[in-house]
Amino acid sequence: MTLDLANTILQILSLIVATSGFCFVVISLRENRKSIQTSVAVSFMQRFADLEAEFPLFSDRENWPANYDEKQDDLGRDVFFRKYLYLCSEEFRFYTLGRIPEDIWEIWRKQIETNFNHDIFIAAWEKYREKFDDQADFQEFMDKISRNSSGR
Repeated sequence: MTLDLANTILQILSLIVATSGFCFVVISLRENRKSIQTSVAVSFMQRFADLEAEFPLFSDRENWPANYDEKQDDLGRDVFFRKYLYLCSEEFRFYTLGRIPEDIWEIWRKQIETNFNHDIFIAAWEKYREKFDDQADFQEFMDKISRNSSGR
């Protein structure tokens, strides 16, 4: 075997090894991203479950009050709605940053829309909207949901 042939074979083998290594890195990064997205989604779902446990009224949709009345905050509705809206804003932010998969976000978005079919959520958003002045895109998202729900 000549020196040129041996050198060519080594270059080809080096190229194959480099290409394989690059493919491995790309696949690993992709899998790692999915794992991180799943972890973030599970964390948000747990926080939502904790919020529901803390405020059992939320799970009992048939007995939701007809409207939002601060004076009758015996069930901690004020605290619940603040926590709920902050959780929604965080979910929205993570989605817009690409850290929540589209399919998970669609489930969450539909649930937000479902909740806003009830006047008490619309009233709570109107009360707390200004707390999100630094998040214009979230305000726009919630305003659209609120408008669509109030025009049912």
